[in-house]
Amino acid sequence: MCSRVHGNSNKLPSNSLSFEERENIKNFISAYARDNALPLPGRLPNFKQGCVLLLPSDQGVYDIHLKYEEAAKLSGMRSISLKTFWRIWNDLCPHIALAKPATDFCQKCQVYANEISKGGRLDDDGKSKLLAEYDKHITATKIQRDFYRNQLSDSKTIYAGLTDLQRETG
Repeated sequence: MCSRVHGNSNKLPSNSLSFEERENIKNFISAYARDNALPLPGRLPNFKQGCVLLLPSDQGVYDIHLKYEEAAKLSGMRSISLKTFWRIWNDLCPHIALAKPATDFCQKCQVYANEISKGGRLDDDGKSKLLAEYDKHITATKIQRDFYRNQLSDSKTIYAGLTDLQRETG
């Protein structure tokens, strides 16, 4: 006596994506990021990778999915749902993130970001020089931020060592 074998065994569902289709979606997201994202030399929370590409906050996943749908329609690829698009994005391209609308950049960072995003007409030397200047600015900012944090830590330590009378009088 043997167990009953289901008729769909060893068959994939009709709505499953093939490796090539997933690769096409990954290539679309990577190409979109290459054209629109800013390389962020600093580290973002929740990202273990150092090289994060930050997409502008003016367009969300829904807008990018619509662009993918248009490209898929033109190239004859299969249409996918927004949920599937987002899941594949998170699986295959976790280093590409959307900027939060409240992401604060100093004026210099905004100038660099604007020049880098419009850097399509720059040659490779110009782009690498611009990225090097931006990286230098980020490094200097990190040094200043670390100094501020150390000063804050030292102040807390000194305050903790004060007596109650000294704390009251300031």
